[in-house]
Amino acid sequence: WFKRVCEFIEANGRIPILWDDMTLKAANRLRNKESGQILKKAISEFPPNTIFMRWNYTMARDSGTIRILDWYRDNGVKAWVATSAQSGPALLFPFDERDRGNGNLGLAAIQSFIKLAAEQSIDGMLCTAWDPRAPHYETFWRGRIASAEYSWNPDARTLEEYDIAYLQREYG
Repeated sequence: WFKRVCEFIEANGRIPILWDDMTLKAANRLRNKESGQILKKAISEFPPNTIFMRWNYTMARDSGTIRILDWYRDNGVKAWVATSAQSGPALLFPFDERDRGNGNLGLAAIQSFIKLAAEQSIDGMLCTAWDPRAPHYETFWRGRIASAEYSWNPDARTLEEYDIAYLQREYG
């Protein structure tokens, strides 16, 4: 199915971009040598200009994320990264690094993943916003702006400096 979709996308002058989690699941997340071969075969089924979107909404420096980004680079696979402006049931205020108990690291996760992508020479980034439970759309802005700032300069302001600037700009 994805192969047919990619062919349609290419035929219409576009570049296919796919989430990589299902492909990785098929390869058992690169747990052994055979996994690399399974992944290489699965990826070869897609057009060569397909971009595989590596997403992570927590801290990026886990061995699995580093291993797959290394594998993509070593095997000439185009990959981008995706962070999340907000990924939790925050009704009024977005999560941030103080919400570690909820498994969500907010801005710290965004900054971490974008820094890793820069170190890996990843040339594309996407900021997602999946949470339809938040009744206030404006709760996404803090994460979106942070994603933009850190994607332009991964070593920009510290999280504390960013928060001060954001709060001053947003709330006066």
